[in-house]
Amino acid sequence: MSFPASILFDWPKSLEIFAEYFPLDEEPWLWLPKIEVALEAVVPTLRDGQQKFPPGFQIGKNVYIHPSVKLPHLGTVEDNVYIGEGTKLKPGAYIRQNVIIGSRCVVGNSCEVKNAILMDNVQASHFNYIGDSVLGNGSHLGAGAVLANLRFDKQAIVAKTSSAARATNLKKVGAFIGDNTELGCNSVLQPGTVLGRNTCIMPTLAYGGFLEANCMAIAKGKATIVSRKKV
Repeated sequence: MSFPASILFDWPKSLEIFAEYFPLDEEPWLWLPKIEVALEAVVPTLRDGQQKFPPGFQIGKNVYIHPSVKLPHLGTVEDNVYIGEGTKLKPGAYIRQNVIIGSRCVVGNSCEVKNAILMDNVQASHFNYIGDSVLGNGSHLGAGAVLANLRFDKQAIVAKTSSAARATNLKKVGAFIGDNTELGCNSVLQPGTVLGRNTCIMPTLAYGGFLEANCMAIAKGKATIVSRKKV
């Protein structure tokens, strides 16, 4: 039984120009190799009227940044990138190759994004790593949240869904985060994690596998309090 991307996402109108490459009836990990293909086909048609770049901002090839996007004086955008209307990049943002970012997103201080799709209203504001992943509309990453994309043994990654484990046949796969999902500060998603719509991962929690829509993952361990010697 397949696991269509429509379970997790509504494709935003702001990214309609890419919709044919990412059908919602397809499993979302099948989208990852198509990001580069989509950007190489679409971006060259969008060059007119794009953003002017600050002096200290580094830009690669085949890049489109909407004129309304707010750019810092220090940051990097590498090859094959699309950034949509009203998005903000903060100082030190590092957008690596093959990234599609929708409207009204935030990629913040010292955040790194690589081979990923961020739909509309995604916020990754502080010290986040997003690799080989798809983030749904309205998803939010707390400070330090990380989407790990490589196993220790370098083997191909399996994505777990509500019905079965699905072979991706890819060595680098991050997470697939449904619309309106929250990741707490310093949480970590293991490679191949799938989070349903309107879910929540509590701060500092390392989570892997599948989380049903409208659920929260909570760590119930209690802190131990001991006396401290005076310095």
